[in-house]
Amino acid sequence: MALARVFGKVLGHMSILSPRGLEEEILRTALEHGVTVYDASYIVLARKMASYS
Repeated sequence: MALARVFGKVLGHMSILSPRGLEEEILRTALEHGVTVYDASYIVLARKMASYS
């Protein structure tokens, strides 16, 4: 149970990213790179996070 508490604390420091509003960019990225929409969502979100740094 101690591990669960530690895991909970770690999750408390993580940001949850949403792909909402990025659907067109995600679909375009998937088509351009020949990857799944699922994979493209990670690519688009990573690019967005990099631009905030």
